[in-house]
Amino acid sequence: MRLKSLLVSALLLASSPIFAKDVPFEVLPWNGYKAALSMTFDDGDPIHLDVAIPEMNKRGLRGTFYLITSKLTRQEDWKKAFAAGQEIGNHTVTHRHTSELSADDEKNEVVNAKKTLEDLTGASVLTLAYPFVEISPGLKKWTEAENFAARGGGGTPYMTPDMEPDWYNISSQTTMTAYAPETYPKWVDQDLAAGAWTVLMIHGIEGTQWGWQPITKQAFTGFLDYLVRKKKDLWTAPFGEVCAYWRAQKVLEAAEPKKDGTTTTLQWDIPANFPKGVQVKLSIQGDGLQVSQGGKPVKPLSPGVYSISFDAKQLTLENAVWKPQTVPVKTPVVAEAPVVNAGPSVAAPAKDVLKLDDFESGSPAFGQGWFEGCDGNGVTKLSPVPFSVLPGGSPSSPGHCAGMKGHFGPMQAPWPWALLALTLNSDNKPVDLSAYSAVRFYTKGDGKAHTIMLNKASVTDYADYQATFVSPTDWTKVTIAFKDFAQPTWGKQLDKNFKDVTKLSFSPNTPDGDFDFKVDDIELLK
Repeated sequence: MRLKSLLVSALLLASSPIFAKDVPFEVLPWNGYKAALSMTFDDGDPIHLDVAIPEMNKRGLRGTFYLITSKLTRQEDWKKAFAAGQEIGNHTVTHRHTSELSADDEKNEVVNAKKTLEDLTGASVLTLAYPFVEISPGLKKWTEAENFAARGGGGTPYMTPDMEPDWYNISSQTTMTAYAPETYPKWVDQDLAAGAWTVLMIHGIEGTQWGWQPITKQAFTGFLDYLVRKKKDLWTAPFGEVCAYWRAQKVLEAAEPKKDGTTTTLQWDIPANFPKGVQVKLSIQGDGLQVSQGGKPVKPLSPGVYSISFDAKQLTLENAVWKPQTVPVKTPVVAEAPVVNAGPSVAAPAKDVLKLDDFESGSPAFGQGWFEGCDGNGVTKLSPVPFSVLPGGSPSSPGHCAGMKGHFGPMQAPWPWALLALTLNSDNKPVDLSAYSAVRFYTKGDGKAHTIMLNKASVTDYADYQATFVSPTDWTKVTIAFKDFAQPTWGKQLDKNFKDVTKLSFSPNTPDGDFDFKVDDIELLK
């Protein structure tokens, strides 16, 4: 399936106020709640219609569903979901990797999907989620032209009101099969403690036929119940609603109020593609205070709190008190890592030599299938994408092989990646490889050092067990003992065992350089 980012540790920002310029109002963050949370669901999985939406509707919860229009089925059901208050977003036409898209494709993926979804809903579709969390310059250009915001992946999971986000790459954190159910309520608690907005990226739910990283129905409904219990303090709303409120807040705070005697006026411009009907809550104080927009009075929701129309583009205040604007001091706080519950592993077949793949047939001898892809930062280049076998192989199977060729980006943010990965189990379950002690394969290529990894379910910070090997100009057999695999020192160090391996992966080890290597006849040895 697809490779997505796993959240490890990140910085949240706890706030202690200091004071800056005088202002006649303050925006109440997150619609007046302590924090905000948005559930987003990717790919248009039918399980979202059968489980997610009914369970959310029972509890009065709403989220955002990012649909792939070429895979769109059950259109009447999606219309009903939209009519019931669920938000529909753009997940492109075909959900392809950025490396597969031409300049025309980048436009069509965004524009054509938007038209299809607007025809479906009869309303504007103004947010997008990037497939595979990959962003190319061309794809982002069309996303900006057609939307007011877009969801990315990774980044800072708890976004505080003082931050200055990239509206077209809003951070998110991903639900994963390996995460224990208590992970998600803890995310809520961290969000509330930070006074922040967190966005969840959700794919499969138990019962899905094809959804990525399914979570159990019990974990999902338990999480929904926890959101309901926290509804007094937590604003749970669709991605577009929360993002529109936050962006409107930033516009209002950047506008310069003008004072003439007892009258204060404020004017602002509305960003392109911005949704209609956004209301922003302001705290305004003053004896004899009068608040109006377009000559019409605005009545308070409660003492000193007013809901103003962002569409009006102006605000008039009579007798408003100007007070020092509070500005939070940023204090770094470490976000907790997810609770991992990999579940029972599937035992690998007990053989002296377990062949994984020689690339001479249409599927691996052991494992679900191969994935080949790279980041979409515009620097890393990779072929063949999507995965396909290459002509010519090792002396043991000379027909075909697999390989990676391209250019690897520099080791700096946004971090590059390129992978050739074999998923070991079709049900996304980890595989127990403890009966084996080494991996053996043939390789040839550019004479440079590259990386092989054993990806474990219990590793949640990208610090996978890995080893290096050299690809000479001629086919050469390489054997690497499992004891020689090690985690990078920057990651959380785990006890070394291989009882929960999910993938075997190859990657270039050439920062800001070209690479070209092939592999064949991959085997595990007892």
